[in-house]
Amino acid sequence: MNRRSLADVILTIEVQSRQPVEPELPFNGGYSEWSAELVATGAALQEDRVGVAMIVLCRDARWNPNFWDRLDEVSTDMEIIASALSANASQPDDALFGEDVFLGDVLIFDRIAIEPAWRGNQLSHVLVDAAARAIAPAALLALQPMPPREQNQLTIGRLQKHWEAAGFRPYRNGVYVKSSEPFEL
Repeated sequence: MNRRSLADVILTIEVQSRQPVEPELPFNGGYSEWSAELVATGAALQEDRVGVAMIVLCRDARWNPNFWDRLDEVSTDMEIIASALSANASQPDDALFGEDVFLGDVLIFDRIAIEPAWRGNQLSHVLVDAAARAIAPAALLALQPMPPREQNQLTIGRLQKHWEAAGFRPYRNGVYVKSSEPFEL
């Protein structure tokens, strides 16, 4: 498979909320779903989709006593991530946010996919960082590096190292976290 070159390529991020605005509904606890798409354009290239990410934003999760319950309603993957972040409480551990008492948002990357022709360029790192800056620049980033239906420990280990190279660190139960500082190519 031929890998695409990044020479003369302009990358753009397109981010959108996946939830309609419904003012008649009660406050949803700061929970919202997002998608982000990384797109390449260039002189010798029509607009080409590089990758996509499905994202969950939890505003003020640090102080939200319904953080775990809300994510538990979404999916098993979200419940696993919420459990890892919150330990024995219903909201994330204070230690994850450091000394800054104003930080409290959590941005969870649920699914990240890079098109095969673009793999090997660390563009998943670029996609995650660009989406984080666009949606919640001061959020704690979390993900669980586990390919869908993958049980091979070697493959899982490679993916974990891939995310460690972007500044994510193992936290608990296979969940990796990072402050939202940008990754540099």
